[in-house]
Amino acid sequence: MNILNICSPCMKCCIGTDIRLIDEDISRWEKEDRLDILLAINPHFGGSRQLIKKQDNDECIFLLKDGRCRINGTKPYICKIFPQSQKQADVFECTYLIKELMAKKQLDADDAIQSP
Repeated sequence: MNILNICSPCMKCCIGTDIRLIDEDISRWEKEDRLDILLAINPHFGGSRQLIKKQDNDECIFLLKDGRCRINGTKPYICKIFPQSQKQADVFECTYLIKELMAKKQLDADDAIQSP
């Protein structure tokens, strides 16, 4: 089960967190001519600590009011792989994801009982 496919837009991971970038993010945006994204990189950090700027309310500047990401098709790597575990779901209190992961564990347990 790919937990990335069951995430709902609760926005909890897009508010108050540092969205760190990797070199591949920046290279991809340069190739895509995404100046809008490149200009959103916080100039106060450099090297391996490049971050996406935030709004005054601590939200990612690409977060839409309905919880969707304005740059979803080319969002940062960290956003693409998040969340990766039950622990991350717990930390961000992602109730939808926690519920789905618990259901998955129950299905796995049921399958294990039924297997000879």
